[in-house]
Amino acid sequence: KPAGKPARTILVMGDSFTAWPSSYPTLLAARVDPAVRVVNSGVSGFTIRQIARLLPHRLEEFDPDIVIL
Repeated sequence: KPAGKPARTILVMGDSFTAWPSSYPTLLAARVDPAVRVVNSGVSGFTIRQIARLLPHRLEEFDPDIVIL
């Protein structure tokens, strides 16, 4: 990874269960190493088809090491 980027990035994609501010991505971020960035890319109301369409854009934007769907 280029300088200035987090050691690792975890991208979490999902619907309202993911987007909710106190959902599992928030809990995950509190439990992983501070050098790991957890990106909550949940969108309330999204279907799996909409998530699948958004995924390539998020992959390009965040270059994650791990993706959770």
